[in-house]
Amino acid sequence: MKLLLGRSQSLRFWFAAFIAAGLVGLLVLSSRNLHLECR
Repeated sequence: MKLLLGRSQSLRFWFAAFIAAGLVGLLVLSSRNLHLECR
């Protein structure tokens, strides 16, 4: 039971980290596009 709970928590952590990385990547790409458009 405890092992299963730990696994689900780690999965949630990795899932959240993956989403956060994707959001950061999108922000970087959008900021780069804005800079290119400004120039």
